[in-house]
Amino acid sequence: MGFTKLITSYSGRRDETQAFQYIESILGDNKRIVDMDILFLGMNDIGEEIYDWLCNRDSISVKAIITEPEQLTLVKEVCPDAIVASGFTHIVPPEILEIPTEGCINLHPGYLPHTRGYFPNIWSIVDDLPPGATLHYMD
Repeated sequence: MGFTKLITSYSGRRDETQAFQYIESILGDNKRIVDMDILFLGMNDIGEEIYDWLCNRDSISVKAIITEPEQLTLVKEVCPDAIVASGFTHIVPPEILEIPTEGCINLHPGYLPHTRGYFPNIWSIVDDLPPGATLHYMD
C-alpha cells in the first residue's frame, strides 16, 4: 500500500475524533456525496469504532466487512463508491483499488513513514520513533 496521497498524519496520542473528522470531510455529509456505498476492510479496535460511526451516517451505506483476501472479489461485485480500511493486514491488489470511484482510504495506527507494518506502536517504542496515526489514500 502506498501513501502518495496523504490526508493527515499526526504524532502523539491517538485521537479518534480527529480521524472521524477527516473521514467525514472526505466521505460523510459532504454535499456532493449522497447515498454512498462503502466496503470496509479489516477490523481492529479503532476499525470497529470507525465501522460503527460509518453505519450511523445517513448518507453512507456500509455493504460489507472484508477481513480476508479471498473476500476481495466482493469489491468487483458491489462496485462501491469508496473503501475504508482499518486493520486489514493484507496487500490490496491495484485492480481492486481502481474500482471505487471515490478512492480507498486507510487509517494506519502508526506515524508513517516512520512506523510501517504490523504493530507500529510497538516499533515506535523499540526503535525510539514517533508514535501517532496516519490517514491516507491507498494506491
